[in-house]
Amino acid sequence: GIIQEPRVLTIDSQKTIKPGNELVFSAMLYDQAGHNMDSLPVAFSFNDANGKQILNILSKTSDKNYYDMKKDAPYGIWNLSAESEGVSSGKFQIYVETNREASFEFVNNTLVIRNIGNVPYDKLVEIKIGNHSEVKNLNLSLGKSIELELGAPNGKYNVSVSDGTSSISGIVALTGDVIGIKD
Repeated sequence: GIIQEPRVLTIDSQKTIKPGNELVFSAMLYDQAGHNMDSLPVAFSFNDANGKQILNILSKTSDKNYYDMKKDAPYGIWNLSAESEGVSSGKFQIYVETNREASFEFVNNTLVIRNIGNVPYDKLVEIKIGNHSEVKNLNLSLGKSIELELGAPNGKYNVSVSDGTSSISGIVALTGDVIGIKD
C-alpha cells in the first residue's frame, strides 16, 4: 500500500465570537491523496488580540476542542494555529467582538455596578425605587465599578435596574428621609 504522507493541516472554527460564548475548534490533517488522517497528535496555539498566548494544548486531529471566551476577553483579531506531523496550519483568524456589559448587584442598601465587558461601559442606566425612577449616565473603564447608595423612607422597596440589555430587580430594605440615589 501507499504510505500516507501528511500534506495539509486546516483549522475549523467560528470566524467571529461574542465574549461569554464557547469557541469550538478542530484541526483536519490530509495526506497527498486528500484523505483525512484522524487521531494524530496536534498542538494548538491560541493568541489573543494583544498577541499574548492564551492556550497551548495537545489534542488529536479531527477531535473537537472547546474554549470559554471570557466576557472581558480583549476584542479584535485572535490567532489560532496548529501543528501536526511536521505540517503547520498557518494562522486562523477569529474576531472577538466588543462586549459592553455590566453586572448589577444589591449589597445591603447599595447598588454595585461593575464593568465586566471588554470595552468602557458607557450607558444610560435606569434605577427605579418603588414608583421613583432616575437615569444615570455611566462611564466605567475596564474592570471598574461604582457604588450607588439607595435611600428611601424606612421600608422594603421593589428596586429595579436596567440598561436596556441587562436588568436586575429585588426587594431591598431602605432607610432615609427621601427617595434618592447618591454616588
